Amino acid sequence: MNTTTGAKPHVGMVGVGSLGSSVASALGNKGVPLTAGYDKAFGENRDRTWHGLSFPQVESPRAVADVCDVAFIAVYDDEQVMNVLGSASGIVHSTRRPLTVILLSTVSLECISLADDLLSDHDISLVDCGCNGSPGIRDGTMVASVGGPIEAVEGVRPLIELFANPTVYMGRVGNGMKAKLIRNMIIYATWYAAFQGAAVAEAAGLDVGEMMRVVDASERFNLGSTHVAKRAFARSDEDDASAGSTRAENGGIVAFAHKDLSAVLELGQQSGMDISFIRHLEQGYNAVMT
Repeated sequence: MNTTTGAKPHVGMVGVGSLGSSVASALGNKGVPLTAGYDKAFGENRDRTWHGLSFPQVESPRAVADVCDVAFIAVYDDEQVMNVLGSASGIVHSTRRPLTVILLSTVSLECISLADDLLSDHDISLVDCGCNGSPGIRDGTMVASVGGPIEAVEGVRPLIELFANPTVYMGRVGNGMKAKLIRNMIIYATWYAAFQGAAVAEAAGLDVGEMMRVVDASERFNLGSTHVAKRAFARSDEDDASAGSTRAENGGIVAFAHKDLSAVLELGQQSGMDISFIRHLEQGYNAVMT
């Protein structure tokens, strides 16, 4: 299936919850309404408006695939993904070809591999699409990291670009999810440190509001986790130069990190707070930064 020929594709959605309905809404707003949709929660509520969307509600994942060129999957977990693909009423039993499945769900890499094997056995293409910044789906500003055969990805890229900008091709199936998980690791680790910092500030007797002013005002120098990640992903001193980062500078950062984090550990101990994760951070800085 190639959406670049000018003909509007027939698009279906399996899982019309928060994520699926957001994608469906974005597609519909750009002139590609759902041809069919299925959600296990339909039950007796079929044929009513679902998350503000009106679309033909069918009785199974297979029924979605029977009338579509592209089937999005936006269910919750590994078990649900494998069920909508391989159960007696699953997508693999559809006879419609060509057919491309776009997996939006955040699931394990093992699940993606199993899904790819299953779909390949039935001559169905799989594209895994990591949804980075999903609140931006409806206005088309989500970042999509996608993996799959290049022909399949390019065939559905015009669809993905209706709700994502940019759409970044990461290579083989599973790499889209790997990119999302790494991005999430960076973000969640930053959030965790921030919440722990707020707890330590309160335990240490500081005014949390004034502490927030200190952090917020100094952010212009730190530029947040995204800026730091860009420096970390740079692969050579030459690439790092634009960010002002060199091995010598990193060595300086390590020295300051050891000194400052040791003091942070002392503060946590004095404040009765368990911030043992900082010790792992302090011990790992040499390996990471030099």
